[in-house]
Amino acid sequence: MTQYFKNSILLILACLTIFSCEREPGFGDSESGEKDYKYFLLSALGSWPNTVHYMTATNDLTKGEMDITKEGDEINSKGTYSYIVKNGFIYNYKTDQGIFKKFKYTQDRLTTVKEVPYTYISDIASYVWIDDNTLVIVGDTGDGQHIRYTVFNAADLSIVRQGEIEGFQPFPNAYNFYSLGAMTYMDGQIYLQYSFRDGKWLTPEFYNFAVIDYNTFKVKNSVTDNRSSGVANGSPYFKTTFTKDKEAFYYTCFPRAGAGTSDIFLFRALKGATSPDAGYQINLTNLVGNKPLETVIDYIGNNKW
Repeated sequence: MTQYFKNSILLILACLTIFSCEREPGFGDSESGEKDYKYFLLSALGSWPNTVHYMTATNDLTKGEMDITKEGDEINSKGTYSYIVKNGFIYNYKTDQGIFKKFKYTQDRLTTVKEVPYTYISDIASYVWIDDNTLVIVGDTGDGQHIRYTVFNAADLSIVRQGEIEGFQPFPNAYNFYSLGAMTYMDGQIYLQYSFRDGKWLTPEFYNFAVIDYNTFKVKNSVTDNRSSGVANGSPYFKTTFTKDKEAFYYTCFPRAGAGTSDIFLFRALKGATSPDAGYQINLTNLVGNKPLETVIDYIGNNKW
């Protein structure tokens, strides 16, 4: 974790140096920024567990700068640093308080719009937007042996429905816990990457890929893929997956320590398929010259990611 936060600091500094961001009006004054923002920067400063988190925002990435020493909001007390952003609002599961929150970052402050009691899962392992107003989150119950889902109405944080996902493959010998990866939604189906682990977080030499009916949240099909082990990060902390034009789901496999290989692969599944695309794989570790790879990945359009 220490190395992760060191990398986070370097990334933040790089963003502050490279990105040109217009400084907000009323620079340096409390609650004097703009009402609405397009771009948000979440900063983690320090080394785990002694970290402080800040949020700031801008509407222009072409000029100026963001300076977290003079603008922005310290957010440790308001939420975790695991945020879901959609249409100008920010959603967060404050696990230590048992509260699901909806925020708006306005006038250089993170303000609470709505919060509701929520403890149905231990944390958000993965999430997906069904549409602009429907958010699905999944996670385990804390024991690692049951996978639950909740469908939220994002407007008022009311729960549309929730329950346990049924139909996963049984635990293999010596692996008694689930390890959830990334998921997406395409044309009425949830596509979810998952794996198994033991008490030491060791995983088998494969991962699993499930197709789930969105209406029932029952697994329609689940297959094993032995091209890699481990799973992608589908949580709000940092996502290593993306969906291209609602037609293809791209996701990574990060093998855990002791897996026999550290190579990280990018795979995909096409809409309507019941298994990953066996003809598509990219070794991301080789792509970057075998350097250590911790990354956020996303699709920026025109077949570029």
